[in-house]
Amino acid sequence: MPTYFIGFLAPLKKFDMFIEDPYEPIPLNQRHLTLVYLGYLRNSEKRNLLYRIREGLEVETVRAVFDSLGVFPSARKPRYLAALPKPKDADKLLFLRKKLEEFFREYLKDKYREFKPHVSIAYTRSKADLELREKAAKIVRRCRGVKEILMLDKLYLFQAEKGLISPISVINMRSN
Repeated sequence: MPTYFIGFLAPLKKFDMFIEDPYEPIPLNQRHLTLVYLGYLRNSEKRNLLYRIREGLEVETVRAVFDSLGVFPSARKPRYLAALPKPKDADKLLFLRKKLEEFFREYLKDKYREFKPHVSIAYTRSKADLELREKAAKIVRRCRGVKEILMLDKLYLFQAEKGLISPISVINMRSN
């Protein structure tokens, strides 16, 4: 059963050279930054949401600098390695998220209590033991000094199903 979310495609590449086993890079076309999780939508909800998107939403292009790597969901369970934006850029993304939450409030089913903007770049299925935690910490340390800039100028409605995402509608943005 597909779920839906609003976010950006985010094909970050510069952190890839530091990824090592047991982590596997997430394909570039699957890297994204989720802003608002909508969950499962009935056909009527999806149809109404697409009309709502066409009504127009004025949001500006966001320039974001990703300059560190973090672990998700936590340091004790480092299943994902994710690129993190600079704090001031994270604040811009949080502001945009609030605007989107207001615009799409009738569709929200957000499961995240605390939102931390990030782009997952690698994952593992390995057990979260001491060895994995040490490996994750080593990769995070090695990524210090890496910096990649993204111009987030196309906001999408995505469909996620069976571990894959597909953009199904674009939300045009205004340039700064």
